Amino acid sequence: MIRVRDHFGSELIDRLWLFPPVRRGRREQGLVAVSTFIEGQERRAMVTVAYTAEHSGAGVSIETSFTQEG
Repeated sequence: MIRVRDHFGSELIDRLWLFPPVRRGRREQGLVAVSTFIEGQERRAMVTVAYTAEHSGAGVSIETSFTQEG
């Protein structure tokens, strides 16, 4: 959620939809859908954020992918 906030800025986020993650062993995959306001316009954009988190001996690594929909 911190990466989503940092990417868009909290003032532009309209709504979030959090989908339950899938966990297999040390790996977790999930999806967040984000409705954002577009600066200077009355419309919104829909962006999906897929993530993979993996626990290792060195800590947790997280990879994210932002995709604008529509």
